[in-house]
Amino acid sequence: MNVRGINLELFEYDGAERRSWDTPPGAAGSFFLIFQTPDPDRVIARLYNENATVRPIEHPINGYEIGLPSGINLAIQHRPVQRLLGAVALSRYDFATAQHQLTSTLGFSQQEAITAFGATGYLFSSDQGLPVAVLHGSSPSPRPANSDLGGHHVAFHADDVDQTVNSFRTINGYTTLGEPETITDGPIAGDRWVYLNSPFGLQLEIINMPDGTLPYEKDAAALRTPIAIGAFS
Repeated sequence: MNVRGINLELFEYDGAERRSWDTPPGAAGSFFLIFQTPDPDRVIARLYNENATVRPIEHPINGYEIGLPSGINLAIQHRPVQRLLGAVALSRYDFATAQHQLTSTLGFSQQEAITAFGATGYLFSSDQGLPVAVLHGSSPSPRPANSDLGGHHVAFHADDVDQTVNSFRTINGYTTLGEPETITDGPIAGDRWVYLNSPFGLQLEIINMPDGTLPYEKDAAALRTPIAIGAFS
């Protein structure tokens, strides 16, 4: 799914091991979206329905916080420039580790301060890809697995997945979850990927999904934002 330039992958899992988490947005272990726009009222009017939970916000940024029936939580904030951000909330210890790892190992630069759902942190960006908001969450909650309702991870494109994974294996705190795999059938055949755990509590994915070569692209009405610009899962 391409949502205002962010590539979101939504998964549906079944099986006895799937769990449902009631982690409030802004708590450590949660994921949500931040939509910055010059006209929050117009956005909330389009999103609101009787099953949505809406809370007006005045401080530190005017706007709204909304829980959608889909389970996605969205902070709509008044800003002069319109953009959509993915946001993850970490515990105090994990947040400090993430600041160091993002700016050293992963080559991000720390940008403006971000506040949403009671969590505060910073926007991190790099020369390629989209920025990601990493926040110090409130009361810590167990982080859901990818197969749980509410599970989430951040994906990074790599020109060579295997070489990138070998590099991570030399860095203390990163653990690969198996070996890289290539999908051989279906709409994203050719996608090569692997998951890894990070030292700051967030699961990552290293992925190579070449633009213009995936079967779904032949007939799709909408395409992903090119990998050179970024992906967030």
